[in-house]
Amino acid sequence: MSARAKKEPFLDDIKRELSEVQLAGVSLGIDCLIENEASYEDLPIVVASYDDRDRSQVLDFLIKFFQQAYPHAHKDYLLSEPLSIGGTSESDALLNLINVMRSRGRLLFYWADSPSWFRQLPSNLFHVVEIERRIARRGKTAKAKYKLRGSLKNTATPNVICLKKCLAW
Repeated sequence: MSARAKKEPFLDDIKRELSEVQLAGVSLGIDCLIENEASYEDLPIVVASYDDRDRSQVLDFLIKFFQQAYPHAHKDYLLSEPLSIGGTSESDALLNLINVMRSRGRLLFYWADSPSWFRQLPSNLFHVVEIERRIARRGKTAKAKYKLRGSLKNTATPNVICLKKCLAW
């Protein structure tokens, strides 16, 4: 069974354990995994949120989903590390990223308080799931910003999905 087929049953099983925005973050993270599978890529996923609990819950359940969907994956894919890539230029940021990957190895899951932690990196290196208060959104890194693919928003009607066309802020 593909990751796409496993997504809805997994989300149904965990929805009582998470807030609506956390569930939306997990759903968007799973979409990143599905996109990786469809494109035969292993782009890392960064979960960004100032709220430690939201970030932790989304990462934990995203890794649990990954374990279920890909039971034979390398054990390093089940780890997560902070992604803080400073630098004032793209070349500085790339050198910092290379140093991080040399010391930790290449992981699939990273976390950050804010996308500003890796803002100088070139476009399309990572999937980004950002959680802000009651909104979860996903995109890919883009130098000095990232493109928004879609957001799941908490509104008066539960589970409303608001898809937006490649907005950037």
